[in-house]
Amino acid sequence: MSLKKNQSFAVFPAKRGAEKSATLIAAMAHVKDFMTDAQKSLILLREGKTALDSGNLKGALDCFTQGIIFNPTVSLFNYRAICHKQLDMYNEAYFDYSYNILLEPENGAHYCNRGLCLAKLKKFNLAVEDLNSAILYEPTAGNYFARACVFVDFGRFADAVKDFTAAVSDEAACSTEFKIKVKYRRALAHFDLKMYEASISDATEVLQLDATHVNARSLLGKAYKIIHEYQKAEEQLTNAILIESDQAHLYAERGDIRFRTGQQNKIIEAVYDFDVAVKLLDGRLGQGKEPGQPHHGSSGVGFANVNGSIASSRIASSTATATIMQGGKVMKRIASSAAETDNRRRLNTGDDTTENGDDDENFWNELDEVSGNLKTDAEQAQPAGRGRSSHGHRPQSKSNNSSQAIQPAQRREIEEQLAETLYKRAQAKMMLPVHEDSIIESALVDAWRAIKYINDDDDFHLMAATCLIRLHRYDEAVKILEYILMRSPQNMKAVYNLSFCRRAEGYQKDAIQGLTKIINSTQDSNGSNALDVFANMDNTQQQPTKPKSFPIHRVLEMRGTLFHEIQAHKLALHDFGKAIAINPANAENYYLRGDCHMKLGDYELALQDYDQAEFKGFSDRCSLLLSRGNVRRLLKDNAGALQDYLEALEILKKTNDKISQIRAQSFIAFCYIDLGSFNEAYDMLSEAHEFNAAMVRTCEADITKHRSHPETLSPPDVPAEDVKALDELQSELFYSRRVDWILQYHMILCKYMTRDYHQARAIADICISEAYQRYIPDNYTEGILFFFYGQILMVQRDYTLALEYFQACLNTRWIRVQRQEFLCLLAIAKAFQCLSRHSEALQFFNKAHDLDNQNPYLFFRRGWTHKALGNFVGAGDDFETAKHISANDPNFAIDYKRIAKYEYMEIADEPDLVEPFPPLLPVPGLDVK
Repeated sequence: MSLKKNQSFAVFPAKRGAEKSATLIAAMAHVKDFMTDAQKSLILLREGKTALDSGNLKGALDCFTQGIIFNPTVSLFNYRAICHKQLDMYNEAYFDYSYNILLEPENGAHYCNRGLCLAKLKKFNLAVEDLNSAILYEPTAGNYFARACVFVDFGRFADAVKDFTAAVSDEAACSTEFKIKVKYRRALAHFDLKMYEASISDATEVLQLDATHVNARSLLGKAYKIIHEYQKAEEQLTNAILIESDQAHLYAERGDIRFRTGQQNKIIEAVYDFDVAVKLLDGRLGQGKEPGQPHHGSSGVGFANVNGSIASSRIASSTATATIMQGGKVMKRIASSAAETDNRRRLNTGDDTTENGDDDENFWNELDEVSGNLKTDAEQAQPAGRGRSSHGHRPQSKSNNSSQAIQPAQRREIEEQLAETLYKRAQAKMMLPVHEDSIIESALVDAWRAIKYINDDDDFHLMAATCLIRLHRYDEAVKILEYILMRSPQNMKAVYNLSFCRRAEGYQKDAIQGLTKIINSTQDSNGSNALDVFANMDNTQQQPTKPKSFPIHRVLEMRGTLFHEIQAHKLALHDFGKAIAINPANAENYYLRGDCHMKLGDYELALQDYDQAEFKGFSDRCSLLLSRGNVRRLLKDNAGALQDYLEALEILKKTNDKISQIRAQSFIAFCYIDLGSFNEAYDMLSEAHEFNAAMVRTCEADITKHRSHPETLSPPDVPAEDVKALDELQSELFYSRRVDWILQYHMILCKYMTRDYHQARAIADICISEAYQRYIPDNYTEGILFFFYGQILMVQRDYTLALEYFQACLNTRWIRVQRQEFLCLLAIAKAFQCLSRHSEALQFFNKAHDLDNQNPYLFFRRGWTHKALGNFVGAGDDFETAKHISANDPNFAIDYKRIAKYEYMEIADEPDLVEPFPPLLPVPGLDVK
């Protein structure tokens, strides 16, 4: 059919003044003047088809245009439209199909073709309108398929599924290739709808029709991966690799699946898969070529200068993983970090979807192969497009020849795939069971390379920062994290890692501020926290819920730990409580919350949390036993405390941790002291003292060894490493000697309480010596030692020396407690009394009386001083007051006729004599401030 003579049309003639192409000149040689216009147009149609078959698109276009001038027919417009499409001139192709619609207004193929042109021109509504008309006139499988592809191209996957289903509603009438094409596309649409079971069903049907369909196996593996059936997913990808072993995206996908399992051997295999993928992609780009320019809106600013340029960096080969030994622990949160990868940009991994980056030619080839009325007879003669696959799915390159020309768009796509694969390989290396710096350095190089290819991806920068954190290069990590936050202030992962760096650098308040920002950002309008935990999978078709921002319980745990470190225990309790409510399985949270309760004096709650930590399997059992033992001791459960301490000691004896062993022995001794078993306590303390003395001797020998430089050398002449080592040894020696002082202090306690004053004084002489005074923990403890050393001296009748230590005790913080000040004043008065210095004794008795006027022992001893000073009335008053206060105590019954020959009398249970020697660890019921 041709246009009527009175109908106008556009032919898009050559520009005025332009010369005719050689192809058109040759074609016009076959056109004779005696021919009709119809005959001339057929001649030009034939010559144009010949030029089109040979790839001469410009010449073919000229022939078809000249033919239309002679006689505009459907075939000429169709062939000219084909040339326009292959030249990416979809606007011109649109007009060609429009004239075909004028010629054949009820031919559905013309509407379909024009609708597809409109789709390429991003005119979605107009495209759908034309495709609706195509189906109205000719409801063929091909037209339904074409509209479904347009729906997919514009994200209407549910509508696409309906049309794909309609396209194969009559399977008996469809060819096998068409059914493969449609069902595979429907599987992709189901995948995009997160209907994974339906996607698996469609992909399985494709494989039943064609077991070698690589992309169907790849898609099937992805779907199984999403629903956490990793074994099936890996099996599908392995089979796909057996079919096509040179496809990088298959290795990358299998590596990602293996990585998600969290198994040590699988993570090692994942690194191997990523190695192969990177090698293949590097081969496609060409070895030694620099990456393309930054794209996707990149700012062009990189961080390669932080650790040197990529060109100068040694890219460590991941094949070194063959030497990795089994052992160690794989880091947690593998599944969550892998799940985040799926939500990143959709790169072209070989799947046949228009949104996954298929080039225009493949898109049109896909549609052109559909049987039915999708194209006219003229179009059916179109030659096969370059790279057309027998199954219609996206063809894959079979060669890594770097000499092949790569178009800029293709290079950009490969670079995206390579960057994503490098990022995943870096993730896998970070999770390897062996945590060596060389492996982390290799992961860092991968992150730098990924950034080099795509600089605007925050995840790539975040991976580089994570590697630097693992290498303790916090300054460099902070620079990257601050750069991320400059671009994306709401990137909570970057805020979290920056807070971690601040904490590692000792800036706890800055870290807390960052974590608080994360917590505030995860609150909805009702003020409740948005929990970043994966929801349970739907039994049918739903994907795990994507995290909103960041695992909030991790943030609460870290902030609670920081509050605990700065001893803000009430604030820490709040955070640990919320973290436990979100993630009740974390035993460490119970342990730290229990420690907060203990520090705040809530011993019952602390014990409950320690028991829960044990039930949940807290890893550091020794620390748990020691802490719980302390709580039980403070709750007066000495038997339970002793059991915990002894179990902890048995664990420590199997290690080389002598310091912790000494600590456990000290706690056991304290427990024995609480039980009144002072001999057992002394034996345990003696054993701990021997351990510590050996450590002191070792440390002293090391210091002597490091002092190898003459004293005449000035500090700049001493090697820096020797100065540092010497400082560390001296600090260690100071700590060990202080521990030694504390152990001997409690040994004095044991001997004092068993009235072995001779041995107690021998040990006390060491503790108060000038060489050891610098190791006394604090002024309060010094006051305790001075007071009880004075009591030992009083028992041994060394009153003058005892008086010196009692008076020294008055200058310590120990007497800030009123009772303890009373005891010290009473002891001083008694010392003066024993020295017959009664006037001075009376002054201190009176001072003690001001603090406690109901103590019978004070009145009784002061009465003897009054008597010695000749104040018999005062003496009688004091004696009678003592008898009145303690009427049933026969010690205060005085025979006034016989007291003249006595200067004074001592009573064995006087308060300063019976005062218990306090341990340095708090004792139940003892209020020590």
